[in-house]
Amino acid sequence: MKLKLITSILIILFLTSCTQVVFDNSDEIRMNKWSAKSENGNISVLKFKNDIAEFKVKNNNKEIVYLKGLCLIDDKKLMIYNKSEQEPYFFEYKIKNNNLILKYDGKNLKFTR
Repeated sequence: MKLKLITSILIILFLTSCTQVVFDNSDEIRMNKWSAKSENGNISVLKFKNDIAEFKVKNNNKEIVYLKGLCLIDDKKLMIYNKSEQEPYFFEYKIKNNNLILKYDGKNLKFTR
């Protein structure tokens, strides 16, 4: 009797547990926090909360770039609509393993999770 009860509880727990499921690249990008450090000492961070992206670039704790707003992602491009400037910023991207490469204005920035 105890074994049946324990088994039933375990089955219910497994069936009701929440896990994130990756369907495509946009899910993969949004479900992770990405960071990069460039040769000149810039530290970049890209993170998400639902469909809102936050992209920061700092050097010596001084903010150089700050974008925050709605993010749309297709199979090749990522767009952040910077709410404070009311301007969209478009990035080409490639994702492979634990790396996300953003391309903007002919330059690449390689992030890791």
